[in-house]
Amino acid sequence: PYFIIIRNLGLSDTHFALILTHTAYALPFVIWLMLGFFQDLPEEIEKAAIVDGCSLWQRFSQVVLPLTLPGIAVTAIFTFIYSWNEFLYASMLTSINAKTLPVVISGYMSDKFLRWGEMSALASLMILPVMIFAAFTQRYLTRGLTFGAVKE
Repeated sequence: PYFIIIRNLGLSDTHFALILTHTAYALPFVIWLMLGFFQDLPEEIEKAAIVDGCSLWQRFSQVVLPLTLPGIAVTAIFTFIYSWNEFLYASMLTSINAKTLPVVISGYMSDKFLRWGEMSALASLMILPVMIFAAFTQRYLTRGLTFGAVKE
C-alpha cells in the first residue's frame, strides 16, 4: 500500500519519498527513546528554574536541552544509522534518480557473478559518514547510553 500511495502522489523515484518514508518509520522510535530521557529529568531542576524566573523557552533552552543532549545524540546516531543503511524502501521506491548506497551496492550482484572488489570498496566508503558522525557525537553517546541506567 505504501508503494501505491507514493506512486499515486507522483513521488516515485524522488528523494522526498524516501525522506517521508524514513521520517514515518523513525518517528515512533525517536519519540519512544526521547520520552525516557525527558522522564528521567528531575522535576526539582525545572522548578528551580521557575523560581529563578526563567520563561518557558529559557527553561527548555538553558536547562532541559543541555541535560537531554546525550539522549538527543544517541537518538540522532541511531536514527541516522537506520536511515543510512535502510534498503527495503529505497529499493522499492527508487529506480534511477534517488538510489541510496545500499541499493547501488546491491546492483553489483547478478546471477552469474559478484563484483566483490567494487562492493567492498563501496561498503567501506559507506561506513565513513557513520564513523565521522559518531566521532563528533561520541562524548554525548557514552553519557546517553548510560543515562538512566542506575535508579536511586
